[in-house]
Amino acid sequence: FDLWIASLPFSTPYILKEAALLFESNSYKMCDTSILVLAPDQVKVSRVMDRDKVSEDQVRSRMNKQFSDEKKLRLANHQIYNDESSSIILQVMDLHRQFSAIK
Repeated sequence: FDLWIASLPFSTPYILKEAALLFESNSYKMCDTSILVLAPDQVKVSRVMDRDKVSEDQVRSRMNKQFSDEKKLRLANHQIYNDESSSIILQVMDLHRQFSAIK
């Protein structure tokens, strides 16, 4: 990641780093700001079950080893709600405008 960043033009307005365990690994400390994507637990469980073809118990076991959303919210600078009731695109575009305005 660091090598890739170094290869980018200086004029790059901002860089996004996706990391499922950004807060648990303390990687967020190497970022200028952080975005937490939130969804209701049942939505998260269903999505992971579909993606990984695992049981609900396996997903919940993984989730129980991670920080709670409440703890992540205390560490995050921004939030996106991926709860199927809010437009993700509008939320992302709002953050894009904010980040693009930073000089």
